Amino acid sequence: MKKHPVYIISFLTILGIICALLLSLVNLFTAPYIELNSKKELKDKLEQYGVTLDKIIDEDKNIEKVKASYEGSLEDKKKCYVFEVEANHSFVAKPVSVVVVLDKENGTIITFFTQGDIASGGYDANFKDNSLGVIGSNEKNFDSSFKPVSGASYTSNAFKDAFKIAFDQYQEMVGEQDD
Repeated sequence: MKKHPVYIISFLTILGIICALLLSLVNLFTAPYIELNSKKELKDKLEQYGVTLDKIIDEDKNIEKVKASYEGSLEDKKKCYVFEVEANHSFVAKPVSVVVVLDKENGTIITFFTQGDIASGGYDANFKDNSLGVIGSNEKNFDSSFKPVSGASYTSNAFKDAFKIAFDQYQEMVGEQDD
């Protein structure tokens, strides 16, 4: 018995729609847990650097490429801003996610780290625990302090862009306090 192509196409279309609906339903239930897990990972990683998150800053105050902003404090009770920044990278499919911690008082870089893949071509190890010369620098002396990783210029530039975005977000936060 031969099946008419219209029946086969209709069957496959309905099957595809049912699968898409089921996938959407699963995503609806798992998305909040994925978001919570992501926030917990960030909080745990920040605790390794002695940073405690105190307050989430309203999303509307974030500039482009800043995924999230927080106010935090260090172990010595110094206040800081924590910015999760997306920087584009030519050889990694997804944007690089860099978390930058800036001193709230003067905008100097206290620490930074990445979430997920950061480099291609086996250069990941060159970026782990590498300060890139920027710890303690601010927007004014950042360019002269920055030390890129040799042979990984695209990844180094992605980090440099992330720091500049964090400085721009810091200026946005400081400008808002002045108002």
